[in-house]
Parts: sequence; C-alpha cells; structure tokens
Amino acid sequence: MKHQVSIFFGAIFFMLIALSCNQPTGSDTYDSVWSPSGDSKNFPWSAPAAVEFSQVDGGFQFSPTFDTTKGGKTYIFVPKIYQVTNMETAEYATISFKARIVTPPDSVGNVLHQFGVIEGTIETSGDSVNFSSKLFVPDVENTFTFSTNPDSCSKLMRFKITTKWDSLLTDGTVITSPVSKKITVEVTNIVMKVYGISVLK
Repeated sequence: MKHQVSIFFGAIFFMLIALSCNQPTGSDTYDSVWSPSGDSKNFPWSAPAAVEFSQVDGGFQFSPTFDTTKGGKTYIFVPKIYQVTNMETAEYATISFKARIVTPPDSVGNVLHQFGVIEGTIETSGDSVNFSSKLFVPDVENTFTFSTNPDSCSKLMRFKITTKWDSLLTDGTVITSPVSKKITVEVTNIVMKVYGISVLK
C-alpha cells in the first residue's frame, strides 16, 4: 500500500512539473512557477471561519468587520500548495504578492478617509527553521527571497494579516464615525518561483 501511495504522489509531482515548470535548454534543472487558482477544488485555502472568504485567480479576498471599541485583529490564511520532496536541490525561491483594502473610503465632509489599515507578514516554515517571517507593505507589490532552502519553504506558507481601525484627525479633532465598518481586503498577484530544481539527482 505504501508503495502504491508513493507511485501516486510521484505521478502527481511529474504532472505538476509538466504543467508549471520549464527546463532551460541543455540543463538538468527546472524552474517552477506557482500561483493559486480561483478553483477551490484544485487550490483550497485554510481560512478563518469568522470572516467572509473567497478565492480569486492569483489570490483571495476576505471581509472583516471592526470598530473603534476593539483593537486590531489578526487573520491567518494558508494555501494548501503541493510539495516537492527533493526541492532541497533547488537554488533559491521567491514569493511576490500585493495586499490592499479594496473597499471605497468614506466621505467625511469634504474628506475621503479609509477607516481601516492593514499590516502583516508572510511566513514560511519547514525542516530547518520554525518560522521565517517577513513584514509586507500594503498597496504595493512585495517580493521576498526565502531565507531557507526552498524545500523548507514549501512545507508551509501562511499570510498573517492584521486589520486596525484608523480614526480621522482633522483640525485637531479625532473623528471616529462610522463606529463600525466592514471592509474587503484583497491579496492578489501571488506568485511563488523556485529556481534550479534538480529532478535528476
């Protein structure tokens, strides 16, 4: 039975290599490119049950509600990506993505203001370290190089996103209205690249 399972996962791996990797001419290594699909059957996510969550091609959206009486709240999202057992032979890996609030800002008098901000980290975990954590910047394209070998990074990758209330300060007066607000956060353009995977060693 164990041998049959190994054959099954081996077949899956080579199907993925065929679909998502390219081999440089005259080389015995591959470069892999992975991006999540909007199809939840093929690329499911682990997401908090407390918020509305949906997948989109290249990422996901979620809609938390927060207010002035509570502090920031952190949500964790984990893509269930495929694992390649011999990725330790790869040269290096990168992850890029963009996180932002897509809900239109409120109009307070003549001022437009988004009563909310986001911050967070992209974290990877594997064999050699507990977690490698990198802070990302909202509203721009973030690209990070994994600090551990790609095999370790392929074991677990998770997004930790914190939403915080952002009061409006105008003429020395803090405006907190509206007291409660629901926003939609979008994390898109997620692309993981692993370079120089040796599949023949």
